[in-house]
Amino acid sequence: MVSYNNQINPARQSPDSGRAVGQMPAVAGAEREIVKMQLTISTLILCLGYTVVARAQRIERQFIVNAIRIKLSTDQPVVPINDAVVVKFTITNTSKVELPIAGSFDWTVRREDGSPVANTPEGVRRREAKRATRSLSVPLYLAPGASSNQEETLSKLFVMDVPGVYLVSMRIGVTDEIRTDFIESNTLRITVK
Repeated sequence: MVSYNNQINPARQSPDSGRAVGQMPAVAGAEREIVKMQLTISTLILCLGYTVVARAQRIERQFIVNAIRIKLSTDQPVVPINDAVVVKFTITNTSKVELPIAGSFDWTVRREDGSPVANTPEGVRRREAKRATRSLSVPLYLAPGASSNQEETLSKLFVMDVPGVYLVSMRIGVTDEIRTDFIESNTLRITVK
């Protein structure tokens, strides 16, 4: 609490109030302390609220990451050179609640030695379009225990016209205001001959 000296030097008195220049009345000082206290409490409430929301988002993000499974498969593990390389993927909700799967599917294709495979012009275009519209993506909602089956022609997105073994995987980002965690698929082995 702020206390004010009630002894005023007559030479430093304000002509209109009889108070010393620069000295606030005791009531204004008390009001100022109340306002400071209210601001401190408001700041504390905002910080606690943000912490609670951030923790809830982290728990929700972790729950989704743990509840969703991605499985890659192919009907053709050995593909003749210049044929389409088609990969099927199944996204399954293993939880007991409906879950949103938002964002895009990020594919990774590597050679057997671990070196990355270049994108085709179509792959570059799609990757850039994904970056530009990532925040606008509409989530796919999966009911409890439900699966979504889709397929992708990877040879349209990656240069896979060189004979050899290709390792294919996919991931989906689960994002909140703090960070992104990824749901990773299995790694699929495809041979181009």
